[in-house]
Amino acid sequence: MGVREGVGVIVYANSLVAEVYPGSTWSISDRIFDWAVPAINSARDGDEGEAIKPEWKPLEGSCRMYYMDSHVMFLDGQSVL
Repeated sequence: MGVREGVGVIVYANSLVAEVYPGSTWSISDRIFDWAVPAINSARDGDEGEAIKPEWKPLEGSCRMYYMDSHVMFLDGQSVL
């Protein structure tokens, strides 16, 4: 999955040691499709996915950058950005 399917991924990393660049040893950018494709295919096939778990609540919150703000929250049983 990728260009052919019209899917793109943006990788944000909040660490100086995160490897976001393609080709580096533990590159998140190179591995993201291995993580994301099963979830995308599952959603396409109509799978409801996992129910939101209470331990995921700490993932809710805001990310403020000088050019934009993002907020992760749970809405109608789904995580949204």
